[in-house]
Amino acid sequence: MSALLWLAFALSGAGALGLELLWLRSAGLVLGSTASTTATVLAAYFAGLAAGAFLARRPSATPVRRYAWLELGVAAGAVASYALLRWLASEGAQARLGGAGMAGRAAIVAVAIVPVTVALGATLPTLCHALATPRLVGPRGGALYALNTLGGAAGIAAMGFGLPAAVGVRTSYLIAASANALAGLVALWIGDAAGESTPADARPHARRPWALWIIAAGVGCLGMSLEVMWIVLFAQVLHNSVYSFA
Repeated sequence: MSALLWLAFALSGAGALGLELLWLRSAGLVLGSTASTTATVLAAYFAGLAAGAFLARRPSATPVRRYAWLELGVAAGAVASYALLRWLASEGAQARLGGAGMAGRAAIVAVAIVPVTVALGATLPTLCHALATPRLVGPRGGALYALNTLGGAAGIAAMGFGLPAAVGVRTSYLIAASANALAGLVALWIGDAAGESTPADARPHARRPWALWIIAAGVGCLGMSLEVMWIVLFAQVLHNSVYSFA
């Protein structure tokens, strides 16, 4: 049964990064297809991931059930974000937002994205609580992250190179949301009997390595800065920010 949870997490990654590219498309209709749009989507996406991971750092007595509801929340939030971003791109909304400036419009776009990414950010630590003992949190956490990222690569490739053109943007949102919903339903069906976590009081309490945390934050900052720069550079060749992003 636990193998299905691993596959569900790969499916979750496909939906999550597929949504990221769809948000870039939709945000471009609100903010314009510029580097500012890319920066807004990435900043909102990763800020939400960070907040969700921080909030889910403490173990739950029922981590698989918590994971299931997080995925179902992502699916519902994805549909809601499409509706909000579509409205923001309408002529009436654009007229109302005319005086808000780029910062105001970017903040409203972030409101559509961040709640979903908070739930996404909580999925990895929650599933680690279910599938990894303290001794195995390194190798199993790394394997979970690898599966999720591999699924994400497939999702963003599908959304970047053909699926929205073939079935439409709305259907693409529904497909991405369905991937996360399916992951959640699988987790609900499996339940916490598949978990291998240990009680919270059995987990070791190591000293907080502040220097390593600061280094990790710096590496993340550099990585995201490079991603934005690569997108800008690729746009010189591909002439389309969505393809450059994908």
